[in-house]
Amino acid sequence: MFVSNKIIIDMDSTFELKKNNYQPNSLTLSRQEWGVNERKILGLLINQLDFNRDYDPEKSHIFKLPIQEVAKYVDYKYMKASLDNLQSCKIQVFNKEKDTFSSLVLFPEYHYNRDNSGKIEMIVTNSSLVFLLNLGKEYTKYNLDIFLQFQSVFSQRMYEIVMMELKNNHRKSFEYELDFLQQIFDTKYNNFANFKLRVLDKARNDFFEKADLILNYEPAKKKGKKVISIKFMIQTATDVKFEAVEEEMNDFRKADPNQVVLVAKDIMLREYKFSREQEFMILNSPDLLTTFVEINSRIDNGLIKIRSSKTHYLAKSLGFGKK
Repeated sequence: MFVSNKIIIDMDSTFELKKNNYQPNSLTLSRQEWGVNERKILGLLINQLDFNRDYDPEKSHIFKLPIQEVAKYVDYKYMKASLDNLQSCKIQVFNKEKDTFSSLVLFPEYHYNRDNSGKIEMIVTNSSLVFLLNLGKEYTKYNLDIFLQFQSVFSQRMYEIVMMELKNNHRKSFEYELDFLQQIFDTKYNNFANFKLRVLDKARNDFFEKADLILNYEPAKKKGKKVISIKFMIQTATDVKFEAVEEEMNDFRKADPNQVVLVAKDIMLREYKFSREQEFMILNSPDLLTTFVEINSRIDNGLIKIRSSKTHYLAKSLGFGKK
């Protein structure tokens, strides 16, 4: 169906959130003036893009989002102001290598509940749609559910950057100039102390609570007392769990063998229901004892989820019951 040279894509009857969002890195690293609610609406729209679809690059498109769905993440009383900002605010896309930048208005027009439709109609220009769909070889992939939980625009932006670095470069350590982050975040916090307090510390807390990510950072380069760049270090919750297991296993290898046996026996009595014969075999076999300690550590640190019986799982892992 065509309206004023625009293609209508109705998201209402088939509206379903996909797990992940995909967006070009140029959007992730662009300067944006939007607030947290505007970016939630943008995230919902990006989530509905079909990267396998052949959109007509010569035409603008109308994307329709059900108001009730958007209201799950953006309060009705903030929705109009958020849509106004999405329409009016530009983004600036930088190309450092070529020393150029472009300015875009992604949504020059929108309609709210036109003809009592119960929908938000977002008009996306052909150039903006090409920009959003142009992922290239490297792009940003992030979990939409986690993104929508953030109540800070800075946490949203840092989350996108972190996920971009983890996906494209597999880097858990990376560096950004402070001036660049201040620019793309459109923030008034123009020194490291304020930027750390208002932006980074908030993001770190949000990551830990909502994303199972541990964000650490420190000044990387200074000019006198002025911080020039920041080094970021990322750990996933799984990383921390593996490190905990490795630390416990290192302690196990260094410990007095007799003490290890006593500790292992105490764990068995408190947490497992092995037979006396099985206990004897574990405590008197260095290989079985090592396996027992490691698997027990993995269970305790959450790397192994036990759905039924810890004893049954460990007995099977230790080879008991095999002919």
